[in-house]
Amino acid sequence: MRALAQGRATLRRKAISKEWRDRQLGLIEIRLHQLQRFPDHAPWLMRAMIERGSGALVGQIGFHGAPGYNGLGAQDAVELGYAVDEPFRGRGYATEAARGMIAWARTRGIHRVLASIAPSNAASLAVARKLGMHEVTIVEDEVDGPEIVFEARGA
Repeated sequence: MRALAQGRATLRRKAISKEWRDRQLGLIEIRLHQLQRFPDHAPWLMRAMIERGSGALVGQIGFHGAPGYNGLGAQDAVELGYAVDEPFRGRGYATEAARGMIAWARTRGIHRVLASIAPSNAASLAVARKLGMHEVTIVEDEVDGPEIVFEARGA
């Protein structure tokens, strides 16, 4: 992430575009600050979403942090977040990547996954429903405004 923040990151030996980096820079900086405070969060954070066939970077996905680091403060849960770049939306990448992240969390003993979604974000609301998540509450995010919190539980 440091290399990404500095514009030196590569993915599969190709430079990550300045445009993609610029769109994600705010999140990258948040995660770098978080890593300084909580180095153990590293495995839970930002990952690339890559299209299998072309190897194209289609977006990013990760948890907001290690278990307990989520909008509800639930010690037994992680909170999922992702973004798919405009040209790649509507192809199922977010759903597939989210399923993979949820499965990964379960292998680490976490069986409760949250996602906070703006009521106007129809695409992410659809992803949450495809994942079998259900609405548990509405919260007021100090940056993003009202968000619906969804939850998936499972073994």
